[in-house]
Amino acid sequence: MATFLFGILLISFLGYTRCENCVSESRFNELEEIIRVKFQELQNENYELKEKLLALETKLEYYERHRKETPVDKDIGDETDTPEDEGVTNIRNRINGGIESKTIPGKLKRQVSTNVAFYAYLSGKRCYGNHETFIYDVVETNVGNGYNSRDGIFDVPVTGVYVFTVTLVQYPNENIQAEVIVDGVVKGFIFVDYQQNHEIDQASTSIVVHVNAGNHVFIRRGTNSACYVASETNYARTTFGGWLLF
Repeated sequence: MATFLFGILLISFLGYTRCENCVSESRFNELEEIIRVKFQELQNENYELKEKLLALETKLEYYERHRKETPVDKDIGDETDTPEDEGVTNIRNRINGGIESKTIPGKLKRQVSTNVAFYAYLSGKRCYGNHETFIYDVVETNVGNGYNSRDGIFDVPVTGVYVFTVTLVQYPNENIQAEVIVDGVVKGFIFVDYQQNHEIDQASTSIVVHVNAGNHVFIRRGTNSACYVASETNYARTTFGGWLLF
């Protein structure tokens, strides 16, 4: 009898302990959804930080290259600085807080060329992650050398009003969306959805926008999009181009 009563008490105690520590199925599902949403937000934030870091690294590399290659601005016909020139430069530097003009990239001080145009396209099918930059690896035109086929970024060489045009080809049975990014801001969208099975469709969009020298322009995959971007050199190309309007 004592053993029987002890067993009942033990079962009651264990049941009480489980109830104290258990989590209901609805609460568990709710926590699981919260964790999933937070993880997605962190993942999106990580993609955006990577893109900003890449843009900064590309801009820094460009400035460093031009700082080494671009000669110091002088009046036309001057070969060397005279003592009077150095004195004027020193006074100007003190007025400007001691910033030496020789360290400023030539691109920021003056714009040499006003002829800018580029056109590039994908050589084949590609799969891109969320907010990943499209890299158009075949370059047909690159007047001004602003477009970089290694990272897919157009580094604006001259301040002005530009036209940028994008053509997007979807992979069969998949929808594809892309965003036009200008200096870190979404300035345009393009979306292609399939109408029939095994059908390939394409769409184009253009924007006219004022940009400053040193700004970055690129195309990235949107959030409401499939992975694959199609491009066939013979009949349907995914392209990116632009030119200086004025």
